[in-house]
Amino acid sequence: MLCGTSCGISSITVEGPMRPVTLNRTSDSSCSAAATLSSAEWDDLLTDLHIRFPPTDAAPLLRFGRWQDQPHQHLPAARLAASQWKGIMIADEVGLGKTISALLLLRQMHAQGESGGVLIACPGGLKAKWMQELHLRCDLAAEEIGSGKELLKALQGIADGEPRVLVVGHGVLRRARLLDSLVSALPPLMLTIIDEAHHCRNPSTRLHDAANLLSMRSERMLLLTATPVNLNDAELWVQLSLLAADRWPDHRAFMRTMGPSKQLNGALEAVSRDEPDIEATLGLLQPLLHTPALADDPRLRAALDLVGDADAWQAESLESTRRRVADLVRRMRPLNDILVRTRRRDLTIPLARREALTLDVTLTASEMRLYEAARSWSRTLLEFRNPDYQRFDQLLIVPERMASSCLVAFAEHVLRQARGTARQALQLDAEDPDADVPSQLEESEARLLSRLGDYDELKSAASGLGAEDTKYDALLYWLESSLAEDRAGGVLLFSHFRGTLHHLGARLEATGIDVRVLTGLTPMAERERLREEFAQGGFQVLLSSEVGSEGLDQQHCHRLVNYDLPWNPMRIEQRIGRIDRFGQQAEVISIINLAVEGTIDAAILHRLYHRIRLFEDSLGMLDPMLGDAMRLIANEELSRVSGRQLGKSGWSMVSAAELDAVDAERNQDVLNLMDKRELWLSERAAEERCWLGPDPGINEVRAQVEQLQLGVEPEQLRRWVVSRMQSRFPATQMHQIQDSDRWQLRIPTLAVEQLVRRSQDPMLLDSACVGWPQAIQRLGVAAPPHWIEVVFLQDAAAKYPTAHYIAPWHPLVQWLRSGKDSHPHLLPGWAAAGRSPTHRFSAPRPTGWDPRGAWLVALDWGVVALRTTLLRRWLLLDLDGQPLDFQPDRPWAELVGLEAADSQADEWLRKPLKSLEQSLLDDEQRRLKPLLTELRDSARHAWHQRIERELEQIRVADFRALQTGELVDARWRRMKHGLIRRLERELQQRLDELERLEGGIQCELEAPIIIQLH
Repeated sequence: MLCGTSCGISSITVEGPMRPVTLNRTSDSSCSAAATLSSAEWDDLLTDLHIRFPPTDAAPLLRFGRWQDQPHQHLPAARLAASQWKGIMIADEVGLGKTISALLLLRQMHAQGESGGVLIACPGGLKAKWMQELHLRCDLAAEEIGSGKELLKALQGIADGEPRVLVVGHGVLRRARLLDSLVSALPPLMLTIIDEAHHCRNPSTRLHDAANLLSMRSERMLLLTATPVNLNDAELWVQLSLLAADRWPDHRAFMRTMGPSKQLNGALEAVSRDEPDIEATLGLLQPLLHTPALADDPRLRAALDLVGDADAWQAESLESTRRRVADLVRRMRPLNDILVRTRRRDLTIPLARREALTLDVTLTASEMRLYEAARSWSRTLLEFRNPDYQRFDQLLIVPERMASSCLVAFAEHVLRQARGTARQALQLDAEDPDADVPSQLEESEARLLSRLGDYDELKSAASGLGAEDTKYDALLYWLESSLAEDRAGGVLLFSHFRGTLHHLGARLEATGIDVRVLTGLTPMAERERLREEFAQGGFQVLLSSEVGSEGLDQQHCHRLVNYDLPWNPMRIEQRIGRIDRFGQQAEVISIINLAVEGTIDAAILHRLYHRIRLFEDSLGMLDPMLGDAMRLIANEELSRVSGRQLGKSGWSMVSAAELDAVDAERNQDVLNLMDKRELWLSERAAEERCWLGPDPGINEVRAQVEQLQLGVEPEQLRRWVVSRMQSRFPATQMHQIQDSDRWQLRIPTLAVEQLVRRSQDPMLLDSACVGWPQAIQRLGVAAPPHWIEVVFLQDAAAKYPTAHYIAPWHPLVQWLRSGKDSHPHLLPGWAAAGRSPTHRFSAPRPTGWDPRGAWLVALDWGVVALRTTLLRRWLLLDLDGQPLDFQPDRPWAELVGLEAADSQADEWLRKPLKSLEQSLLDDEQRRLKPLLTELRDSARHAWHQRIERELEQIRVADFRALQTGELVDARWRRMKHGLIRRLERELQQRLDELERLEGGIQCELEAPIIIQLH
């Protein structure tokens, strides 16, 4: 609804979508072909308005797309349409379809007529998946980029005006030479999507540099990640700052924004108790009236009124009131406009139950000797690098982690390296997709350690291991039993180390189990073949490194083995998410963890992961205390006493009881930390309560689309296509194929010629529509009549893959959107359609409407501020042109007897509409003023902080170069200085924009439909 207290109009809703509009069967100026419009003609007129001239919050794809529609997947597009920022983070839990949400937004932009370059950045292993999803789900042919040279060439095409869709790996974007070129060569982009965006969380990495550049050059931006917070909230701030660069000058400002969260969560907790604590709820919410962010928020006042209404808390209405208060409170979450997170428990669709099992393994004497030697070597490396033991370096304990993973593979590595350097001892084929570049010891450190480090015992223990492999024996016993009981789906096994995977592959193959290995060294094409073969049951066991934990969708499988444990708990969630996702048919998925007594993996498993129910529950956003707990446990494991010598074996052992006695103080540190974490979690417990249900925005989007007809139905689109084509080419015909949802469309020869030319135009998306250019070009050389088979329904598109799926983004629809009006347009998506005409009618006033209602007007309210928006709302006006207090919910649906009218009303309405426009403008400026003031004060600080961060990285690099005598990469330095210059230019542009907006925003109010009531 349109806003403006001064004009008596209820406020514009900025979160929800909008009312629909549709088609004109006659002309682009007014509807005068018949004295009275039939209901079908009126519906077609509205369809035409909605397709050709959509508002910015339209939702045209509710019934379209080659995917199984889920309500939560429409929420990001609705939130972004209402947001003042350029982008949004989709942080849904693993397996809930973040990719579909992103594709839906992309195709919605295309459906609304927007065009431009699109860049999708993802881990290299996911490029093929994105290409496949774009092709199969969106009928969109993208370009897979394999090198910096290819990317620069493709970007030049975008700079020339070609609406290309590029899929590039994170690895390509990390290259210093490419980044140096992108500073000056990156053109404006319509949309950037960064998948697995948590890889950008470290501002000192090259990938973050690339994301920074993309953010500055993108009109809109999506960040996709199930793990937005890995170990601390500063990482979330870094990522969200890519979407709203000047919203938070520093991390403290971000934490101030998050300040109301504690009170909001506390209020949720208070009202969710069996006996709601009304007094506590009021005590938590009332102080928010004095916070800048919520002081004037009508939702806060509504919540306070509801909580304070004693009658609302009577037994018969308690649950309803509880839910209404909870929804109001959740709508006030500080990051709602920039972050969307859907949890598994929020959805009503059936999902599998997780069952965690642990295989406990006890090592033999020779195995334990090797493990203790590896632990001792890791401690030596750590103490050598950090003598004061003040810093914990995960890299330096890789030998112990490898030994904990697979002793035989570790022994083979040690013997292969013999008395190699300490550097070689760290090169254990570990895979960490989060790592920007592999860290290593300095050469001088490696040489010194090779002379001073106690490497002899490690080599001797490796030589004495023999063929013993107790951990493998336990795996084999479970594996054979499980496959004998149920062969369907196979088994997915993860390990952090390539050496472990190759060892397991060789041994399992020797026993007759059909197995394949997938690692970071597996070529991309081979990875896709392996995934597909596994999904089809081509082999029994897939052994995967961490590269398979992102994008390896194997929901046909219901058994997962963690042969070793990642130290980032979110990696576990990524692994489990490969099988626990949409499409999983099993009621229970089994997660098997191998625990070797006395090892660091077992300590973390039993003392941390089991305690937080990591394998049974989705973690959500990870809190920082888990990272601290992980380091405490690792330090404890490394510094524990060696224990007693057993005979002449050369190895020692300490029992769990002895470990607790010797390291009681460290033990207590971990327990205290976990107790603190329990308190931290209790503050957020209300968010986990099942009664709260899904994000209220999810249901609101679907309800408003359904109730207000914000989307276009397939049958409406079909009628519009026929009507629009017949108005241009009378020979157009469409016939339904008997007993099917397929249609035969006859396209006249002149229309075919135009479509052929469009399909060959690189500046249009027609050429990227899968199968369309080829089909049209075949028609162009064939003898008439020209027939093609088309479908409009989602189910029909899946059933008849050879038919052309006509959706709102399809080239045929976009061609038919185009008009002859060259009047300047407010929205980019209206460029081809021209300007919305004004349609004038008269009609009887529907029964039940306010008898003072003299005019029903559809109004387009456009605003060019931080973002360009155009809202379409219907208003019932009195004879003086003033909005009435009563506004019907669906006025267009109640009208009958519509007749074409002349333009006499135009002059009469001009004055009241001008007054309404001024009232709306005043309200818009009042609404934006606090935000503009805040941005003016914070923008300069925020951008200077970003510039200073880049300068500090240069200073650190120069200092290291001075210490080591090695030169700083010249391309990296040049890129950093170029990035700083770019930031300075962007800052000045932002300041100029804010100054312009403070002087006044650009607005316009037009009426595409005017109906005089009688």
